[in-house]
Amino acid sequence: MAGATFILELIGRQRTSIAHQLVLLETMGEDHRNLGGLVRTIRNVVILAFTFYAIGTLFFLPRIQEITGFGFIESLWQSAFLSVSSFNNAGFSILPEVADSRSLAILDNQWIMQSVMVLLIMLGSIGYSVMEDIWRKRRPVRFSLDTKLVLIGSVLLWGIGFLTYFLAGFIAVGGQDSIGFGHQAGTAIFHSVSGRTAGFIIADFGAAEDFIKLVFTFLMLIGGASASVTGGIKINTFMVLFVAVVSFIRTRQQAEAFGREIPQTHVFRAVAVAALAMVFIVVTVPILTITEADALRAGDMQFLDLFFDTVSAFATNGSSTGIVPQLGTLGQLIFVAAMFVGRLGPLTLALTLAPESKTLYRYAQEPVKIG
Repeated sequence: MAGATFILELIGRQRTSIAHQLVLLETMGEDHRNLGGLVRTIRNVVILAFTFYAIGTLFFLPRIQEITGFGFIESLWQSAFLSVSSFNNAGFSILPEVADSRSLAILDNQWIMQSVMVLLIMLGSIGYSVMEDIWRKRRPVRFSLDTKLVLIGSVLLWGIGFLTYFLAGFIAVGGQDSIGFGHQAGTAIFHSVSGRTAGFIIADFGAAEDFIKLVFTFLMLIGGASASVTGGIKINTFMVLFVAVVSFIRTRQQAEAFGREIPQTHVFRAVAVAALAMVFIVVTVPILTITEADALRAGDMQFLDLFFDTVSAFATNGSSTGIVPQLGTLGQLIFVAAMFVGRLGPLTLALTLAPESKTLYRYAQEPVKIG
């Protein structure tokens, strides 16, 4: 939607329809008072994205030349591709590969490259509206509630990913049985960020401890921030549910955080998004266990690996345990459907298919036993 608006501006069509603008505002997380500044916002999004693309390319260029030995033109192309893929949390790499499921094995021990990639992935995963709010208000106390929830939730999940990866045992790289403390910590930091949203893999997730796979499955399901380039149910959804639960425990009548009340409709929407995502996963995984029953019985595929890759597909993450080439045609088509539904969003798809209804009345309330 942002790309379509920018193209319309480039070709001289300065005015977009109100419906188009309202959908964009919903996507960007803006309120309707900013309707007039929509084109300016989209222009800033594009400018900011290409700025980060350029910065990442300049950092990667000399190091890719050194690592691969490519000439200037090829190194420039590789650097630009990796920079765009990192900021967009795409997870694609066209660097020389190795004969396993690690998409970035060539960058093992390349800490400067990994650090820049981590920064680009972080910026892409929190979204433009959060970056704009931070830039304009500078002081955390003045940040919007949305920005506070995204930042706190992101740091929390990055921390969980790091501790899980670091403490549950490192993933062997290159067949080694042990690596140094610094190497282990650096790898844990990279995968705690990339493993949740981007899908770049330096180590082999197929060789990971089951505990790591299980935790990262739920981290991928949450994904990044709303109005960002990431998939998943979104960190905003997770944090709204978290705030609602904490508020209930504190016997509050409404979901409250940082002296602000979250509208009840937003809580309902968060519940709907999370519930529809869980229903989709709960339905899809058992179907895959049927289509891939032979491989599971033969031990060529583990259930946890199948579960991990299914959630990764739904969250449009890209991390994999390496089982995808072993899937049958039907299983691969199911993965395609999972990626499509995950990218579009289960709530968006449900609202699109549901008949339009305007309720002009409310029923009498009646309590239901819970818990």
